[in-house]
Amino acid sequence: MRVVCFDLGGVLVSVRQDWLECIEAAGLADAARLRTSVHLTEFEGFDRFQAGEIAENEYLEGLAEFIGGIDFAGALEVHNAILATEFRGVLEVVESLHSSQIVTGCLSNTNAPHWHLMHHTERFPAIRSLQFPIASHEIRQSKPEPRAYRTFEVGVQASPDEILYFEDGPANVEAAIRLGWDAVLIDPEDDPAKQMRLALAHRGALL
Repeated sequence: MRVVCFDLGGVLVSVRQDWLECIEAAGLADAARLRTSVHLTEFEGFDRFQAGEIAENEYLEGLAEFIGGIDFAGALEVHNAILATEFRGVLEVVESLHSSQIVTGCLSNTNAPHWHLMHHTERFPAIRSLQFPIASHEIRQSKPEPRAYRTFEVGVQASPDEILYFEDGPANVEAAIRLGWDAVLIDPEDDPAKQMRLALAHRGALL
């Protein structure tokens, strides 16, 4: 193992998966017309935006219409509320890897507003410290497409058998394993940092 690659949401960062939760977190519950729980992907523009298929303005205009009762700026606030907080202990995991001369990076299905928040604010220090960040909206390839994984390999200049991957999506883990990566499924509800430390210790790192 020479490289550790992380997914972001559900591995390094807790995320809200429901639009109603995001509306409430953004403080727009009184204005929004949407009053029932709806998973993020039920807004058809969400996955297209993360794949870089539609522009930010088009996405936010569509999201404002989908939610109802909010404007473009409100839609951005709701969208950004998907990101909650960095998981406790993950920064220490990343720093320990760097101390052990292990290269770190990420391969994330994400989007421009979230990418900006994660890399240009103080909220997510573990993400900011990663050495090779790869995002779906920038490469226009989303997991579990094999091309996304191959793009990471090229960027970090590593062969599949040199990469350990932490991911919370079963389909994305399976895709990585098919391509020769060592992939570990993370449960976001059960202390991701502890799970990663155990997996690394099992492989002779972070002992």
